[in-house]
Amino acid sequence: MPDRGVGAALGAMAKRARGDDGELFWAARFGRVGQLRELLQRGAALDSVDPSHGHTALTAAASAVCGLAQPPPRQHGHSRRLTPPVSPAPQDQAEATAVLLDAGADVNLAALESGVTPLAAAVIEGAAACVRQLLAKGADPELTDADGFTPLMHAALHGRVDSAAALVEAGAALGAGPAGVGAKELAHVQGHQALVELIEGGDRKRLEKAAADKAEAERLVAAKEASERAAVERAAAEKA
Repeated sequence: MPDRGVGAALGAMAKRARGDDGELFWAARFGRVGQLRELLQRGAALDSVDPSHGHTALTAAASAVCGLAQPPPRQHGHSRRLTPPVSPAPQDQAEATAVLLDAGADVNLAALESGVTPLAAAVIEGAAACVRQLLAKGADPELTDADGFTPLMHAALHGRVDSAAALVEAGAALGAGPAGVGAKELAHVQGHQALVELIEGGDRKRLEKAAADKAEAERLVAAKEASERAAVERAAAEKA
């Protein structure tokens, strides 16, 4: 017969682990770096998804708000008044993101229903520092959400120039998608002219680089062919 004490202990450990997973999400959401580290040391599941929102802790940290509801009410004596929410400072937000990334959080793990990745969430909320952190850790700028939007398209919709600049630098696709609409078209419709110009400028730079690369490749081929011809001519001259 199983030891009831062992079963109870295992059940308590599992319950605590589930609680730690939930706490990890909210610690990330509010940039509580010390608590994040403590929860990770205790074994909180790094890529667990908060059931209320479908997001991971990394998404919560990288976007800070991301349309997320506030945590459950805390008891204050006999009242059920919510503790007033405090938005994290940008540096806390960036540090929380760094802690999770360094711990090995899946940088491309998307939300269950919306398909929003941590990168897209950071773009939507204008967290440009986190956008750059995520890109540096290998976030894919081409992953689309459930609506078919890439992070750059979200930047265009929300007028996030700094985030768009980071995405363009990282090589995000600038052209129109399968439906004939891309980030530039969305930025134009939304009246974000600075974004239109940024995307057009990035497109020009890529075209110029492609042309320069092609010219250099052609130069190298021509130089090789000239060298080979000279070698053949020298060999013929030596035989004569």
